[in-house]
Amino acid sequence: MGGGRVGLMVAGSMIMGAAGGAAALATAQRYADQFVFSASDADTGNTMRSVDETTYGILHGTNLSIDSSAYYKGRFSNGPTYAELLPAYFGFGYDDTHNYAWGGAATGPYGAPIPRPSLLDFETFLADATNPEVILTLLNGLSASLPRLIEDPLNLDPTNLERILAPSFISMFTGHHSMRAQVDEYLAENPATRPDALYIAGPAYNNYYAYGDTDPVRPVDDQMGMIDDLHGAGARDFMLLAYGGSDEDGGDDAYAAAQRAETIARTNQWKREHPGSNLYVVDLGSFIEEVEKDPAKYGFSDDFRGCVQTGQALDACPDDRLRYDFVHPTASAHRMLAEVAYATITSAYEGTRQGAALPGLAGTLAGRRAANLAAALEAAPAAGLLALGEGMAGAAAGETSLGHRLARWFARAALGFGTRDEGDGRQGYSYVAGGIVGGIEALLDHGFGLGLALSYDYLDTDYDGVGGGLGLHAFGATVFGTWQAGPLALRAEAAYHRDLYRGIRRNTGFSIEPEARGETAGETMSAGLESRYALALGDGITLTPALSLRYTRVAVDGYEERGAGVLNLRMEAQDEDSLIAALVVEINRPTAWETYRVTPSLRLGLVRELLDRDRLFVSSFSSGQITVAPVGTGARTAALVGLGLDFAADGLRPGARLAFAYDGRLASDGQDHTVSASLRVPFGP
Repeated sequence: MGGGRVGLMVAGSMIMGAAGGAAALATAQRYADQFVFSASDADTGNTMRSVDETTYGILHGTNLSIDSSAYYKGRFSNGPTYAELLPAYFGFGYDDTHNYAWGGAATGPYGAPIPRPSLLDFETFLADATNPEVILTLLNGLSASLPRLIEDPLNLDPTNLERILAPSFISMFTGHHSMRAQVDEYLAENPATRPDALYIAGPAYNNYYAYGDTDPVRPVDDQMGMIDDLHGAGARDFMLLAYGGSDEDGGDDAYAAAQRAETIARTNQWKREHPGSNLYVVDLGSFIEEVEKDPAKYGFSDDFRGCVQTGQALDACPDDRLRYDFVHPTASAHRMLAEVAYATITSAYEGTRQGAALPGLAGTLAGRRAANLAAALEAAPAAGLLALGEGMAGAAAGETSLGHRLARWFARAALGFGTRDEGDGRQGYSYVAGGIVGGIEALLDHGFGLGLALSYDYLDTDYDGVGGGLGLHAFGATVFGTWQAGPLALRAEAAYHRDLYRGIRRNTGFSIEPEARGETAGETMSAGLESRYALALGDGITLTPALSLRYTRVAVDGYEERGAGVLNLRMEAQDEDSLIAALVVEINRPTAWETYRVTPSLRLGLVRELLDRDRLFVSSFSSGQITVAPVGTGARTAALVGLGLDFAADGLRPGARLAFAYDGRLASDGQDHTVSASLRVPFGP
């Protein structure tokens, strides 16, 4: 990393964590390896070894030499780099042979290579070093260092002078180790890449600071070209470290803004064109300014001099220092960068999928609510099949007629829990839920009936992975109509509910701002049809097959998280449609128990999602960086099982019924379990 600044900025805005780092969190985004193509920010010894091996006096043995003894094992710092620390967050070990980074590397080729000790290499080196373009590159790099030479007279001291000018000379002679060349070297060795690895493309610091390249488009062209080539060879997950700079450190605010805007536009376009892949942008820049505003907040002191310049090399460098030399971060800053990179990936990957899960949660609650209502009505055996699908089938045996009664009121309460596994682009979670429904049904002539029900339901969710959750509350009404002629019964209903998503919380993986919070609202509309036919098998046994079809549309308003700084996400408004068909068979047999008439029942069934619910969901950081998450349909088919026990409660009122039930849904992506109790009481003349 050449130039005069060091920074950590996520998605276009600055963020830092505690200098001591944070314990790794569980994450659903797992990698088995990483490959690094970068500059001195990640170099673990390539440049230092080459400088020490060079015998031609270009760097080694001159006033522009680098004292490698002041640096930690070939790193441009006093400890391990972020590239060595990041793997631990994802549960795999660091492999130094997969780090191709070289100090002074730009995104594309500049300059001449540092020669190895051989006559042939030396002749090639001399030819390259006298090339006018190479000389111009060196002059551009030196001119970029001039502002630092004149800003403080102490910089003209020979010791400080060599520290300022050395990056330009190193950069001049490491052009063949550009990030573009690093990727080419890797692909030559590995024509088929690993889809389970994270590929890291480094920042464009040296393009501007070391080589004086003021074209904001060229480095982005290089970076996107590297990503395209790696993607073409099979890579699917990338982390891009973006450029940042300012006038205060010899940079150019206008250039930095233009380069950042180009990065956002190009990476966003790439994400939309490759929804099955992940590209995470961690922007390095503006760090010094942010720390200077409130260094204590980020665990740093207000002494922003480099430890090397103050004679505090290696272990003598205090943990609260930001710079190790004029250019590079300390080990403390590297630990923080690893945490920020992890938090960026976690927020983009899991945060987006948690946001995309909201319609599915509302759909689950809608199914449970419909099941609760259907079981409460219980006009005849096997009622309630409209609820199948995301919710539970549920119905205890009921009477087929109210005789002389003209109406009845009903109420039912239910409690349950369930899980959904991660997969098919959907977030995994567990939940507990409950609800109550009550209403009235009027029986009309010729077997017709009309009714109205009011309901309240809640669902409390805990997400898998890094964690988080929310509370979903729904209030609404359902109108329904029934018709019955002998053993045949039909029912139709339509419902509207207002959904309130409260207490939305998401763990960011960042120690200083560990939780993002939010809230939003939405609505659920549904309509359904059900038909059933009761078959008398003899000895009091009734077998009732039922077919149902239910359409549900869930809409969720967009919202913006708060509490996590630039790790907050903006979630787009979204909607999801579902069309579920169900076939359920119930068998029951009334029996006498002391003075009560009891009807036990067993229900078995299958449900099938008929719509393709695959969609894309988009979230964004405040910088404009987006994440595109493909959301799949999930398991299309589920098995249903239910048990019921219905009691005649004539002691309360003739025709009254008290029922208890258990209902379960079992699918490849999760399961649901519900217990419920209901009371139906007829009234009228």
